[in-house]
Amino acid sequence: MARLDFHIQDFIDRQPVRPLHIAVLFLCSFVLFLDAFDFSLLGKVAPAVAAEFGHPVEDMTTIFVFQQVGRAIGAFAIVPLGVAVIVLLLRISAGAEAAREMPSHA
Repeated sequence: MARLDFHIQDFIDRQPVRPLHIAVLFLCSFVLFLDAFDFSLLGKVAPAVAAEFGHPVEDMTTIFVFQQVGRAIGAFAIVPLGVAVIVLLLRISAGAEAAREMPSHA
């Protein structure tokens, strides 16, 4: 069996930028904008939320601390999972591309 040399970097470099890639880039940018936007409003909204529940603003400190801890844990847990999914998809895509480029022995 012949060994097939396949270089993933060359494969990625040969791919054209498609409208779907641009759409995904804008969607991700928009989601990041919204994620940061809620943090910028949090300082303005927190006093009203605390007043609605009948507590002083200082009581919300624990909530904000645990929110940040949860975000940090999520970031460290989700990133390796995302990388694993991307690598899997690249391997599947590379395998399909390599199969198309393989000479047929008919």
